[in-house]
Amino acid sequence: MRTKQHPDPTAGLQEPKTQRGRNTREQILSAARRLVTERWVDEVPFTELAEAAQVARASLLHAFGHWRNVLWDLFEEEADLLDDAYERARRLRRRHPSDRAFEMLAAVLDRADQTGLLYPNLRSAMATWRGEPTDAALEETSPSVPLRRDVLAAWTRIRLQKHYEAVEELLGVPADESLGDDEVRPAPLGECLVHFTFDLAAGSASYFSTLQERRDALRSCVESFSAGLG
Repeated sequence: MRTKQHPDPTAGLQEPKTQRGRNTREQILSAARRLVTERWVDEVPFTELAEAAQVARASLLHAFGHWRNVLWDLFEEEADLLDDAYERARRLRRRHPSDRAFEMLAAVLDRADQTGLLYPNLRSAMATWRGEPTDAALEETSPSVPLRRDVLAAWTRIRLQKHYEAVEELLGVPADESLGDDEVRPAPLGECLVHFTFDLAAGSASYFSTLQERRDALRSCVESFSAGLG
C-alpha cells in the first residue's frame, strides 16, 4: 500500500505518560465499547461511563472530557481493523480485483453486525464520515473540550486516506508515479467505496436491514465501480 504517512492531528491529545494512565485509558475504552454496543450514547451519562470503567470521574474527565472524544478513539480502533482486512484481501489468489476489494470492505459490515449499536453511535457522533481538513482540526487539542463534528469529519478523512488508496490498489487503479514522496495521491474511487461501506455499516434497521442485504449492496457497488475501470 503506497501512501504518505500523515501527521496525526490528534497525537498527544490523550496520550497518558504513565502505565497507570494507560491502564485507566484502556479501562475507559473497554467500558465504553460495552456500553455503546447496547445503548445509544446520548442515553448513557458520562458519570455512568466512569462507574462502568471503575475509575474516578476526575480521571475520566482528565483523559477524555467528553463522550465524543471517547468515540473518536473507538473509531480509530475500528479503522485499524481494516489493515488486517486489506492484508487478507491482498493475499487472495485467482480472484477478480473486485472480489479482493469487496472482501476488504465487507470486513467492516461483518464487524458492525457483531457490535450492535457501536457503528450507529460512531456515525451519529461524527454526523458525517466526510470533511476537509481545516485549521480547526489542527488547533483542537484539549481533551476537556468536546471535539466538534466538523473536526471529527476532517480527522476521519485523514485517518481513512490510506484505506481509500488500499481499495483502489486492490481494484487495480493505476498509481500516479509523478507524485513525490510528500504528496498524497487523490483516491476518490476508494473514498466513495469506503464511505459507502461505513454508511451501510451504520445504517438504520430499515436501510438494508439484514447483513446479507448490506453485503449484496456493497458487492453490487464494488462491481459497478470495477466495471467502469475496464
